[in-house]
Amino acid sequence: GGYKRDVLYCYDLEIPRGFVPKPVDGEVEEFIMMDIESVKEAIARDPMDVKVREEWSGVFKGNCVAVIADFMIRRGFIKEDEEGFDDLVKQLGTKEKV
Repeated sequence: GGYKRDVLYCYDLEIPRGFVPKPVDGEVEEFIMMDIESVKEAIARDPMDVKVREEWSGVFKGNCVAVIADFMIRRGFIKEDEEGFDDLVKQLGTKEKV
């Protein structure tokens, strides 16, 4: 597959603690609760590496990784001093924090 240039509009929705989402629209098979470090590890892996693709297959779609990375930067979960920060921000086209 190739790459496609898109604009994704992101909205943060705060939900109450204990909320359990249910997949009802046919777009998602299931929701999985993950801690921040596991999410960071999942999005930091090289998607071009075949072993990584097999291991993380189905965890996040590529466009979802962009949305997650944007959220993590804005909320301070990915910090400016972390390796690859500048490249990530450049690819996303944003550096705004909430």
